[in-house]
Amino acid sequence: SGDFARALAAFEGAREADAGLGGVWRELGKTRVSLRDNAEARAALEEALRRDAEDVEARYFLGALLVQTGEYAAGQPLLE
Repeated sequence: SGDFARALAAFEGAREADAGLGGVWRELGKTRVSLRDNAEARAALEEALRRDAEDVEARYFLGALLVQTGEYAAGQPLLE
């Protein structure tokens, strides 16, 4: 988890420097999934999709997270 914590710090720094930076929200979400910080992961992935609805990787990770946490109806369409 040390590598993920360092990655999180790097992505947080990138977000603070430029919140519009492409992919930073997705990468924050993926890192938070790895750290099992589900609420923050969901928020970051939702923000990634708000900024780019075509971000397939963010859709996949958000869908998988929702299914994993029991929100099947919300998660399944994101995985299709």
